[in-house]
Amino acid sequence: MGTKIVNQLQMSLMMLLLMIASMATAANSKGIGTIVFVTGQATIERESIAMPVTSDLRLHAGDTIHTQENGKAYIRFDDQGLITLEANSELLIEAYQKSEIEEKSAFKFTLRKGQMRSITGNGAQQHKNRYRLNTPVAAIGVRGTDFITKADDLTTQVKVITGGVIVSPFNDQCSPLAVGPCENEAAKELFASNTQYLQIQKGMSAPEIKQIQVSEMESESDNSAETWLAEINESSGESETSNSESTESSNQTTLNTEIDRTNWDKDQVIARIDEIDQQLESNGVTEVKPTELFWGRWENFEAPEGANYVVASSDYAIYRQLSSAYQAPQGIVAFDMVNAQAAYVNGYRTYNATVTDAQMQIDFNRSSFETNLTVNSEGQNFDLTSKGSVLATGVLRSVSLPGSNTTLQGALNHDATEAATLFNRTYNANERVHGLINWTASD
Repeated sequence: MGTKIVNQLQMSLMMLLLMIASMATAANSKGIGTIVFVTGQATIERESIAMPVTSDLRLHAGDTIHTQENGKAYIRFDDQGLITLEANSELLIEAYQKSEIEEKSAFKFTLRKGQMRSITGNGAQQHKNRYRLNTPVAAIGVRGTDFITKADDLTTQVKVITGGVIVSPFNDQCSPLAVGPCENEAAKELFASNTQYLQIQKGMSAPEIKQIQVSEMESESDNSAETWLAEINESSGESETSNSESTESSNQTTLNTEIDRTNWDKDQVIARIDEIDQQLESNGVTEVKPTELFWGRWENFEAPEGANYVVASSDYAIYRQLSSAYQAPQGIVAFDMVNAQAAYVNGYRTYNATVTDAQMQIDFNRSSFETNLTVNSEGQNFDLTSKGSVLATGVLRSVSLPGSNTTLQGALNHDATEAATLFNRTYNANERVHGLINWTASD
């Protein structure tokens, strides 16, 4: 009986070793990315089997990477995306697939705990609406981005090195099961800054912007993929570059993330390819170019030389080139819609939409605004209302107020006679309406 048990154990051990060897062989024959370097202890869990992480190991959708107290893993995806996974971290790669058809693309991760730095690759850059990083308490979408995320069961922190992110708590309009950014009243954007980060804790209704303290979030050495790779070389003894010198240089640059993002590298604004390219039509005029305000969809939009980036959504960006310093008028001014673009998204389908009954009123004495409009598509009418603040620079931003159901951001020209606004209302994880309106002050 004892010999039989020993034989069974030997057979089971042999089958397990064969399974691990087979898995390792398959891992290196195809996949979505590669472990380019690993330090310390790290394991990968695939189909409920754990194995050590080694350099040159190929990764697959469904893999979970665990780093131990002294572990760190560097990942390069096949579309040139990069991830650094720090010690004591756990990252699930739920999906990583690029397709010419928008709805078939998906770039989804879950950082269950720990810290990671992510530089989005070509696929995620082209399909920002199909990128999602979940943590236990929040959903993170990108605007074309290099960012650091730190998470545990109760708190998520996000610091942006290049580009921008949008962070939302999970709620009725933001499901952890969905793919893409959650754009709703509870979501908040942050663009590149060495002085601020976004934080959200379990139970909070919205993220908050906080000032960075040295001990709160680990600083990264630089904002480039080249430095990321140099860090790998240094860890493997191939480089003598000083990270401390790079960090000191990087920390000398600050950015006003609330308004002025003119030093955002435009090379980061990569084409977003989706059905909107073919389906969206403007309501009357194909492209509107007011004297000082310029806008376009992300794909191939070139702002005039000297124009400064002001605001953006997942679909549009607004630039501004003031002929003179912005000067707010006095009193209450009504605005009429010149024209608009809009779309209704339901699941994977995007439908043309029109905008009617659009009104905007700005109270410059109180630095506040209110807009009302109706989006019409597929036999449905969506009534949108937004209320918010007018910043001292002529930038419009909605805030959560009673009666307001739509996220809005925009900009005024130098004398507040023209405006351009982006709007978005999310109804659930699959359904939303969004668009852009150009306005002129009423006579």
